[in-house]
Amino acid sequence: MPEFAYTASRETGEKITGKLLAIDQEELVEKLEELELLLIQAKEIRVAKSYTLSKKVKRKDLLTFTLYLNTLITAGVPLLMGLKQIADQTEDPYFKEVIGSIAEDIRGGRAISESMARFPKVFNELFVNVIRAGETSGNLEMVLNDLAAFLEWQADLNPS
Repeated sequence: MPEFAYTASRETGEKITGKLLAIDQEELVEKLEELELLLIQAKEIRVAKSYTLSKKVKRKDLLTFTLYLNTLITAGVPLLMGLKQIADQTEDPYFKEVIGSIAEDIRGGRAISESMARFPKVFNELFVNVIRAGETSGNLEMVLNDLAAFLEWQADLNPS
């Protein structure tokens, strides 16, 4: 999914710049409208696709993703908006693309666990099944908190 650098404005006239993942400029406009922003200018950022061969994400990045997602959901931020915010802050281009793809799947009605399962080298079977259990039970916050603690524990055991 392409990334766009944009300039937008609020109703107050304040100009905002940033980056968002969107299928095309039309979707970018929709995403900005959800944030109550009016698009002024946008430019697609071209990224070399060589990174997609790695298909692996650093444990630290997965832990950060899990912690941020837990924090945003606990704070009452809708899942889709939280994922978009995390994608915007993610530096790893491949992981950014993965998170953007998950957000798009959710926007299309897919469950987050189902979408994560599409990326088995990023989200292993245990991770996906724990997320699925959290969705089913309505305890996604608690599950994300437990997953983060588990990932921290793993990192302490094997700091690579």
